[in-house]
Amino acid sequence: MSLLPFTKLIISLRIIVVAVAYNFNVCNATDDLTPDEFHVTVHVQVINDIGAGTDLTVHCKSKDNDLGVRILPFQQSFEFHFHKNVFATTQFYCSMAWSGAFKWFDIYIQQRDDSICCKQCVWNIKPTGPCVHNVGSPGDTCYIWNNP
Repeated sequence: MSLLPFTKLIISLRIIVVAVAYNFNVCNATDDLTPDEFHVTVHVQVINDIGAGTDLTVHCKSKDNDLGVRILPFQQSFEFHFHKNVFATTQFYCSMAWSGAFKWFDIYIQQRDDSICCKQCVWNIKPTGPCVHNVGSPGDTCYIWNNP
């Protein structure tokens, strides 16, 4: 009897365990784990930084959740939270409109944002694109808007 198939199974299981552990420890966020679920809570804040006197209309969604439409006066914010999934595929996108402009952006992509903002993603929305505050380093990371 060959042990080769059993050995391959053990190696595969070890790889899966390491991948899941890495997913939850990328940002040292294990303190957010609750006893009944192995998920990290992420908080996202969207701040209107378009310009004084300009309202920002924000509509955020994921594949499974529609967070509704919010109208943010200048320097006001909208916040939401969720649990990352074990496959590192959590994603939210938002459409944003102001003064005749309509843009959209992937406000949270788990594989991109784990190393940038970790558990607290604070986005300043500017006419040129969204900027996220970098946790643990000075300055912000700014992005261009997604293609229409």
